[in-house]
Amino acid sequence: MKVETSVAMEPVLFAPIIQSRRWGGDRLATKLGKQLPAANDVYGESWEIVDRHDQQSKIAFGPTAGQTIRELIQANAEQIYGGAASADKQFPFLIKFLDCQQDLSVQVHPNDEQAKVYHPSETGKTECWFVLDAEQGSVVYVGFQPGTTADQIRAAVSENRLAELLKAYPAKKGDGFYIPAGTVHAIGQGLVIAEIQQPSDLTFRLYDWGCVDQNGQPRQLHVDDALAVMTLDESFDPRAARQEDRDAASEPLQTIVSPYFQVDIYEFSEGTLQISHEECLVLMVLEGAGVMQSGEFSREVELGQTWLLPACNGSFVLEAGSGVKVAVVREP
Repeated sequence: MKVETSVAMEPVLFAPIIQSRRWGGDRLATKLGKQLPAANDVYGESWEIVDRHDQQSKIAFGPTAGQTIRELIQANAEQIYGGAASADKQFPFLIKFLDCQQDLSVQVHPNDEQAKVYHPSETGKTECWFVLDAEQGSVVYVGFQPGTTADQIRAAVSENRLAELLKAYPAKKGDGFYIPAGTVHAIGQGLVIAEIQQPSDLTFRLYDWGCVDQNGQPRQLHVDDALAVMTLDESFDPRAARQEDRDAASEPLQTIVSPYFQVDIYEFSEGTLQISHEECLVLMVLEGAGVMQSGEFSREVELGQTWLLPACNGSFVLEAGSGVKVAVVREP
């Protein structure tokens, strides 16, 4: 039976999927309020919304608690996406928070066309980062120094000195970075990051800082594959501009637009943010708290939460409880 998109649907909060990572720590709990599975482990990622064959977000509360995002979409595709949406459409974003206590590996992701060569069911992976917390001196690595060649990269990897060829950008709280597929990159130590990406987990590791696994062995590198899919664009600058001279309650502080997502960052301490939308949105709360009205439904939202706002409700209003900063994610 066809679902009428005019029927209101509650915003959805999913239970985060907490991932153990060698480079993680405890700031998903201390900074973002996540409940970590165990106290004696390190956790690097909180997958907030994911629709993949190997990982499925589950609804956190309410009468449909425990239902997967795929089941939700199959039952409510038109309400969620708007228009004559297909129930087979994969949710287009993978939304994460990261706690990076150590340098992450230097890696690169293929684009859509390249990804199909390696894995028919995967997309490429274009992503962006927003820094929520940063230790003094933190950096991100994006791209290579001018004039770097593939032969130089291969030699530097074999001699454990790739870092000297990478471009390092200072990273502080509030910074945003755009990482299109094909761009070699690494998140440096000391950062807490909000990440929005295509729903792919296809990664080619180029360099791992000499790290070893629990058995004392180096992790596998994918040098040939990384070199095959990477781009060497000396002019590319990954840093997102900030619009300081703006109406804080209605204009974004930062915007990143890619072929796969648009992310707008709003930051305000009073008043309300109102956004009309014909597509589904994702709302990530990066700082503070407030009250969100979406359709007929009113919800308190707080730091560390990520909400799916269905297209059928048409708009949402966010009233700041105090200072609040959010990311609004949509398809471009």
